[in-house]
Amino acid sequence: MSGELSGEFWNSVVKEMIDGYLSMKKQVKDALLTSGYPPFTYPLSPREQYDKLLAMKDSGDPGYWNDPRAQAELLKLAARFGAPQLGAGGPYGTPSQAAPLATLRATQDSARLGSPPGFGG
Repeated sequence: MSGELSGEFWNSVVKEMIDGYLSMKKQVKDALLTSGYPPFTYPLSPREQYDKLLAMKDSGDPGYWNDPRAQAELLKLAARFGAPQLGAGGPYGTPSQAAPLATLRATQDSARLGSPPGFGG
C-alpha cells in the first residue's frame, strides 16, 4: 500500500533529486566548456599541441595510446610540422625527443604553479 511516507514516495524523491543533479551537472559542464577549453587555461598553439602529443606518444602515455582522436590529431599536425626525427629510441622503438618532454614538463609546472603575477595570478 502507498502512503505519504512510504518507500515508493521516498524512492521517487531520491530519483528526482538524482535526475536534477545530473541534469544540472551537465548544464554547468557545458557552460564552462563553451569556449572549447576549461576556465583558467589557455588553448595551445598548433605547435604546442604537436609537441605535447609527440611527448605523450614518446613517453607511452595512455592518454595518447588509448585515444584515437589524439593519434589522428598528431598525424594531422605531423603533416604540417614534419615527421619527428628518428634516432634515439624511446619506448617500443618510438623516437624520443628531449624538447617536447621539456615543453610538457613546463606546461605541467605552469599548470601546477598557476599564472604569473599580472595575469590574474
